[in-house]
Amino acid sequence: MTTPHRSATTLPPIDDVMQMPFTSSPLPLPRLRTASSSSPMPAYLTAHPRAASTTTYPIQPRVIGRNAPSSSWADVACSPPTPARTRRTSAGSGTTVLRPPVRTNTTPSWPHLALAPQPFPRPAYLDNSSLRSLLQTELPEQASSSFGLGDDEAKRGRAAQSAMIGSTPVFRLPTRWSEQDRHPYLSVSPDGRELSYSGSQSGDPGLARANHAVPPACGVYYYEVDILSKNAKAQISVGFTSSTNRLNKLPGWEKDSWGYHGDDGYSYAAEKSGQPYGPTFGSGDTVGAGIDFTTGRAFFTRNGTLIGPVFDLTPSLSPPSGAREAGEPILYPAVGLRHQQEAVRANFGGSPFRFDIEEHVQSVRDAVWAQINRVPIAPARFTSTPQPPATPMDEDADESTPAPVPEVSADQRAADTRSALGELVLGYLIHHGYAGAARALHAQLSREPQPDGGAPGVGGPEAPSVPTIAMDGAEGDSLDQRLAVLRAIQEGNIDEALGLSEKWFAGALQAGGGRVRLALRCRKFVELVNGAAEVKKRVEARASVPPTPVGDGDVDGMDIDGVADGAPDETAEAEAALKAAIVYGQGLRAEYKGDPRPEVQAALDKAFGVVAYRFPSEARGEVGRWAGQAGRDELAEEVNAAILESLGSPRQPGLERAFRQTLATTTQLGLLGCGAAVFADVRRELLDA
Repeated sequence: MTTPHRSATTLPPIDDVMQMPFTSSPLPLPRLRTASSSSPMPAYLTAHPRAASTTTYPIQPRVIGRNAPSSSWADVACSPPTPARTRRTSAGSGTTVLRPPVRTNTTPSWPHLALAPQPFPRPAYLDNSSLRSLLQTELPEQASSSFGLGDDEAKRGRAAQSAMIGSTPVFRLPTRWSEQDRHPYLSVSPDGRELSYSGSQSGDPGLARANHAVPPACGVYYYEVDILSKNAKAQISVGFTSSTNRLNKLPGWEKDSWGYHGDDGYSYAAEKSGQPYGPTFGSGDTVGAGIDFTTGRAFFTRNGTLIGPVFDLTPSLSPPSGAREAGEPILYPAVGLRHQQEAVRANFGGSPFRFDIEEHVQSVRDAVWAQINRVPIAPARFTSTPQPPATPMDEDADESTPAPVPEVSADQRAADTRSALGELVLGYLIHHGYAGAARALHAQLSREPQPDGGAPGVGGPEAPSVPTIAMDGAEGDSLDQRLAVLRAIQEGNIDEALGLSEKWFAGALQAGGGRVRLALRCRKFVELVNGAAEVKKRVEARASVPPTPVGDGDVDGMDIDGVADGAPDETAEAEAALKAAIVYGQGLRAEYKGDPRPEVQAALDKAFGVVAYRFPSEARGEVGRWAGQAGRDELAEEVNAAILESLGSPRQPGLERAFRQTLATTTQLGLLGCGAAVFADVRRELLDA
């Protein structure tokens, strides 16, 4: 795939994209059911939660955007378009002075009222693009200043999210014919869809462009034009032009202009003669025009039938260095009319297309994935296994000369790939605490035979043929100890978690100036307040039940008068629990009162803020989420990462790092205008499949 020149003033830094967060949440995890690459895409995607699982784990794997659309980038609802602007009196760029149009009764014409066209959502076929959330039919209210990753993203990802605010573009989609970018002889209907020739005499060509250029982030773009009227001498041209083309030339007659003409069926690319291409078209026909950004070619349809690819748009889509931003939209849908009684009506996606564009786009997407799958994989281990230092000979080697690759058999290469992938999965299971599954996979990888005559592992004869990650001895004990700490946190038993951490992972508590220790102690205060609230809730529930009258009588030899409610008085217990929480909080505040770090005081203020709520874990919004189980899960994840880091392991497993790198790379390539990259939607393929 060809990547245009990079110019990155409007793109988010690569580090920000790679920091897009994985979120943690208690299992079972709802999953989005979206169309797979082998099934037709529905008009609209619908989320269906999976059946609930009763299995619980001490810490949950991070899941990206599980409640958002399959893209880590949240869709913004398409708002109604702005009213059409009044017609400009100038003749347009590059045109000579022309006579004012004279209205006749032979051609439809419309008064130029400031009427907004009927709004429509993003066409469904564009959901195949990994950047679909950036493709909007109208500019969202806050899209110019903010761009979110989704309401359900984890709190730790909001810093990376805020770093991207204002740096990630929103691409406007064509929705109507432009009131300004049209020849004076062409009239636009109030809804912006119909275009008619209203010149005083035939023969003078006129061109109209859509209100927005086509974003390469679409991957594939398509629109259709219905031919409403046409006389015998008509020359209607459908295609694309740049913003600099003159309005008195049909599409295809100038540089950076391409058109399919109805009078002869020829295709025109900066030429007056044209080339044979397809059938002629006229009144009652529907002509479609599209751009396939994966190949850099245009294509046309007639009455729902694909004619085929034509034109090489790559030179125009790949600007010279410094000419403009890579990935910037430059090509506009355009139609040219030349004679009276000519009129067309465009469909930019607000109505069903006559051509099955969704199936066509899926075939393009499948072709991209087929190309990706043909690339041989060079297995690499994402472990902490030290690599041999580079020798002076290695450093002085000519970079233009590729290093010799040891010859291995196909069976050996397949075994190496399985081993590398197995270690990625094994590292993920160990990181997130799936001890039983990790031990089973480790045993399976250790028993896997190596092909005869091949290198025993990746990287040469010295590479081991068994997993480099140990699961017995000290490594196995460390995993069990880590899980005990995390289980205590997720159950709300913070005292136990602190005690076990002091015993086994004191270094993790001290890391970062005691950041983890402070987080655990703040959580203990929250749990104390939650406990007092639960006791208070029980007291109020019992008080709301009227006492049970029993009358006077004898029960088991005892004289009883009045009523009996059968419930112990828990008011004193509730007051004692709340007092204990307050006393603990006062001690915590006093201990850290002199700490000058703003983050420390912010953590204390956040924890103490829960006392403002009667039942903090049931409060709405961020407070209820943080005071409830989600807050425990986030803390467990934070402690887990700190423990692993203190043991010399990475804070993220190799599988997640590989996913982040792939996601960041394809996102950046898509923003730079690489059409094939937007169909390499790893989030949809790997998480939402």
